[in-house]
Amino acid sequence: MSHGFICICMNPWNTKNIIEIDVNIKIAILEYIKHRKLLNIKNRVQPDDDLKLCLEKMYENYGYKTIAKSLGITYTVCRNLINNWAGIKTRKGYNVILESTKKFRSNRIRGHKNPWYDWTAKNKIKNSRGIQGYYKKLNGDFVWLRSTWEFIYARWLDKNNIKWNYEGKQFLFKNGESYRPDFTIDDGKDTYIVEIKGYFKNRVYKIDMLKSEYPTEKIIILDNINSYTDNYNRDLRLWKQEILKNQKLKELQLSQMKMFTT
Repeated sequence: MSHGFICICMNPWNTKNIIEIDVNIKIAILEYIKHRKLLNIKNRVQPDDDLKLCLEKMYENYGYKTIAKSLGITYTVCRNLINNWAGIKTRKGYNVILESTKKFRSNRIRGHKNPWYDWTAKNKIKNSRGIQGYYKKLNGDFVWLRSTWEFIYARWLDKNNIKWNYEGKQFLFKNGESYRPDFTIDDGKDTYIVEIKGYFKNRVYKIDMLKSEYPTEKIIILDNINSYTDNYNRDLRLWKQEILKNQKLKELQLSQMKMFTT
């Protein structure tokens, strides 16, 4: 079981302080909760070591409420899961409120740090590449995309029935660094790595490292989105609508999972 399970939502629209948890980890936790509730008191078991380690890592960075909301469970169940069932030592006294929670509260309510402060001015077309949200693939899976360019490209891939994964492949370099390209696509003949150039500046030098250390990989650098859209402004509006629609679908999905576990 992978322990790199949490993708921290740094975008300002994360107004509910929810963390993204790998779907396999989430399913494992919810299955354990369900199993635990079905057993009588004498036969109740602790989570296995891998699952306990995942819970410990979550609790290092987040409180009960954030974890509960992210898993779609109640505060009470979350507290029992971490404190009683997994036996994780909980925080007390002045260490109860974490820096991550303090930062979230500050960004949510203070002047220009507020996510909605001067939103229209800050999100004109020239800055629209950074608009993030859920995209629903043809197979029904939700993928978190980090820019309008990525949405346009993902939509183009689906329209052309090209198989793709987002950040689905990781490369390790000799210097200890790692790299996950934006897209991995399969056109039926070959597999390609596609990098949306420009948004993540730190990836530019990693592309050169990738070419050097993995010379057999087929790499596509996408530095102009015009070939994949007929109307950028229209696609920008569609992306914003997609974000709102899929956020509601995700909330419904989490609500159904919560009903399943209670």
